[in-house]
Amino acid sequence: MLRLTPRTRAIAEVVSGALALLAFVATSPPPEPQPDDEPDMTEPSGGWSEPQSAAVVLHNALDSDVVVRIRRLSAAVDLECSAIVTDAGALLSEPLLGPTESWTIPAGNNLGLDAEAGRRCEVLRIEGDGFAPRWVIWDDASTGTQTFSPNEQPSGPGVIRLASLGSGAHLEGREDLVFAPEDLARGVEQCAPVGDGDRLAWGDPLPQGGRLLSAAWGPDGCGSIVFAHDGETPGAPWYLCVPEAAWRFEIGEDVAVTPSFSSVGESVTLTSADETGALRSQLQAFRASDPPSIDGLTMVYEPNALCGYDVDTRCGTVSRTGRVVLSTSDGAQAPLEAGDVLDGLVVGPDLLRTRVEVLTAQERVALDPECALGPDLLGPDLALVVTQMQTEVE
Repeated sequence: MLRLTPRTRAIAEVVSGALALLAFVATSPPPEPQPDDEPDMTEPSGGWSEPQSAAVVLHNALDSDVVVRIRRLSAAVDLECSAIVTDAGALLSEPLLGPTESWTIPAGNNLGLDAEAGRRCEVLRIEGDGFAPRWVIWDDASTGTQTFSPNEQPSGPGVIRLASLGSGAHLEGREDLVFAPEDLARGVEQCAPVGDGDRLAWGDPLPQGGRLLSAAWGPDGCGSIVFAHDGETPGAPWYLCVPEAAWRFEIGEDVAVTPSFSSVGESVTLTSADETGALRSQLQAFRASDPPSIDGLTMVYEPNALCGYDVDTRCGTVSRTGRVVLSTSDGAQAPLEAGDVLDGLVVGPDLLRTRVEVLTAQERVALDPECALGPDLLGPDLALVVTQMQTEVE
């Protein structure tokens, strides 16, 4: 398939204030930063003394001040928290993260951490001078609210601590709250998800169709399609990246091109008709989070319980493969994984000969839609090509 250049975003390593991080240490709010200030945020002495509250509290149990660097999820990232916590150390990766916030926590003091508004669960990557990086993940149900004073050791399910370890330090907390980074989970063989560069694709803008003048497939797996809107003058080539075997149109016939968009995906349909106006041939290319609806044919996505999760190292997407189960009106079923084809079905009231090819069948539990291609939603990530033709009359 065509190696596409997906959407990208630049993740800048910058030091920011506590815009989304409600942080409390044992003193009053810091003054406005000056141009020559150091990049970490340290607060002067003599500040607040009333108890504060936060979802998670980071306590510095060391005998000296410590600088911590905190990165949370980028604003567009979404997670299926229950899936991620099953192996967070191997499923979370830095491409999912936003800018760095740097804090200095005095010895014996606390830093309060709250989730960003609207998130179902929060993820932080915490590292600093003298201790190894750790992932911290929680939701309100798992931690509740911790109440703490500025320089007293807090307690509660959402407390994490920087404690001594040999000549250095380490971050400790409940085993379902603090995770050490591990080798990233990778799918193998039939369990490897389809990458962004191998996706079903078509050129933009779409043509309106017209008289089909040529259709030629290149080594990249994409067809160069040329229509004549007036029946004679060739238009610019339009690229359609579908398997050549799905193309059933003949040179010289009139083909209409129609797009469709919805909250769960998009599709493009090419249709030709015979001299009576009845459908002769139709190709539908779908990329969506729900299987398409075809008259006389039901499609349902199912995860593959034998396949584990895979982490994409460019965008941080976490996914695992599945299959699309086809069911006909007479009760026959056929499960199709990515790359599978079912041809020769006769479905619907018009008894159309139908070919279904599944190009992508997977589900995603961590996604940055500003980086990764496919649906902008967690859950199924599907791509199918359905070709239908008139059945031959004997």
